[in-house]
Amino acid sequence: RPSVTRMILGDFMAVGSFDNPQHYFHAGDTTAGVLIKDSSGRLVSVCISNVSNSAVVTLYNAKSAVNPIWSSGAMGANTVPFTVQVNGLIFNVGLFLTVTGAGAGVTVVYE
Repeated sequence: RPSVTRMILGDFMAVGSFDNPQHYFHAGDTTAGVLIKDSSGRLVSVCISNVSNSAVVTLYNAKSAVNPIWSSGAMGANTVPFTVQVNGLIFNVGLFLTVTGAGAGVTVVYE
């Protein structure tokens, strides 16, 4: 289990694991593909918002659009943001994102 550290700086308090810091990447619309990380890691969550009808979000364990590890499937239009917790889904080559079919805002949180 990773260590949990607390830091208190004035009115700010951060609680979390500093062994595996989390990073995020945000895509605001459709994308034919973007390399988020070019090495191994763990996927933490996928936050999706402003979905247009038929949008599909796909993440790949690769440096291009091959070997999918997670997909939303075709989604209906939705303006309410939602988060999918994947809690440590491992990728060992890289992390590549596509948003196809229609637009959607996507934030990928990873370690």
